Amino acid sequence: MGLDIVCDCGEIGFRAGSYSGFGDWRELLARSMGIILGEMWGFGGDTMWHLDIEFVELFDHSDCDGELSHEECTRLKDDFDTMRHPFVEAVSALCTGVDAEYYIEKYDLRREAVRHCAENSCKLVFC
Repeated sequence: MGLDIVCDCGEIGFRAGSYSGFGDWRELLARSMGIILGEMWGFGGDTMWHLDIEFVELFDHSDCDGELSHEECTRLKDDFDTMRHPFVEAVSALCTGVDAEYYIEKYDLRREAVRHCAENSCKLVFC
């Protein structure tokens, strides 16, 4: 069982990995921003998310279903562009070579899917 991400227009789709793999990727994303997910609401902690942080739409999202609207993808597009370098640096420091490449590849696939949905008024569907 695993997580697939597709756009509702049918042009973009990829295997995002296992549910736990998505969780690991999201943990790395948070760490690249100086956030410890275990302290955050929805991840076992009681610290609430601020709406103005990068990737809030991904952190406040189910790891196994749901969708991101065109508007949410439009907001995320800039986050993916500006945060790629910090993500790559964090992943390279925290993971072995093969794992780092895997997580960076998943970042880039999500980045492209979000960009597509933002530019084509599609929804990004997690299934």
